[in-house]
Amino acid sequence: HSVILPYSQLNRKLLMEASDMALGFEFSDVEEMLLNGTIPISPLRKEVMDYNPNRETGNGFIYRRSDHWCMFAALVRALETFKFPYDWKNIVRHGMASVLL
Repeated sequence: HSVILPYSQLNRKLLMEASDMALGFEFSDVEEMLLNGTIPISPLRKEVMDYNPNRETGNGFIYRRSDHWCMFAALVRALETFKFPYDWKNIVRHGMASVLL
């Protein structure tokens, strides 16, 4: 079951608000993701701090190299963390706060 939305600013915002996480690239608008509560799985960027489960810090998941295995590893880390609601809420809160500062 899939839904196709034509591109518009409103649909883009609705999609971001409905997403828990998104795979980002060098050209992706990571700030828009964070502002709408979407956690980026992204290459190294100044806006994204890699999530550290021991310190409960960070606002996303970083992949260091742009190859499919590094992206896959970051995606798996995000999906495993998503299973823990308390941790996920902290990541979302840190992400939204990092943009609003």
